[in-house]
Amino acid sequence: MNYHCQVSNMAELILKADFAVVAGGSITWERYCLGLPVIIIAVADNQVQIAEDLAKKGIDYYLGQYFDIDPRLITSCIHQIISNKQRLKSASIFAQKFTDGFGVSKVYCVIKSS
Repeated sequence: MNYHCQVSNMAELILKADFAVVAGGSITWERYCLGLPVIIIAVADNQVQIAEDLAKKGIDYYLGQYFDIDPRLITSCIHQIISNKQRLKSASIFAQKFTDGFGVSKVYCVIKSS
């Protein structure tokens, strides 16, 4: 297990990882393009709804907001993930199908046409 904070090589780290523990947020789409399922612990209110929705799709595990999390819950979830490699692989494949990888181009086109 490795801890990373405010890195400049996020894509490289995602490609090396099997899963991660993250806050919600904009990293969602980058890691989906690269097929990385995660345990989400929300650190802001605007992360809760998307974390709940993505967990319902079976890609990520959403544990709740940071102030409600017991470390034993994180440990239990990690053990659950490690013990079910097939689910982890399926979640990775589904995550990659969930996005098309062209988000930047789409946003650029919208801005350019405005």
